[in-house]
Amino acid sequence: MNEAVEVPLRVLVKQSELQGVWVAVCIDRYLVAQGKSPLEACESLKACVRAAVEHGVQIGFEEHPLEHLPEAPARYLADFEAGTTPPPPRTPVTRSKVRTDFEPRLAVAG
Repeated sequence: MNEAVEVPLRVLVKQSELQGVWVAVCIDRYLVAQGKSPLEACESLKACVRAAVEHGVQIGFEEHPLEHLPEAPARYLADFEAGTTPPPPRTPVTRSKVRTDFEPRLAVAG
């Protein structure tokens, strides 16, 4: 892998059914993390993405290290589409030669 690979990732952030727990769900590659706040859930998801990238490279997906992961179920995409984008809208994460950009959206309970 000679050049950095850009991997934009859409992320749904919402309250869990558990009291005081937030979840961050990657829409494009089904990864999920949790935290005590929306920001903590996103930070936990970043760690999951870094681990998934490293694992993808180890198993031979050097050009597209997240390619082996499926998309999230459609219900999460619907929630993402209906969500709002809090500032800042994108959070770059760089790991070796793979750069991911999170586009988080907050799901508001209605």
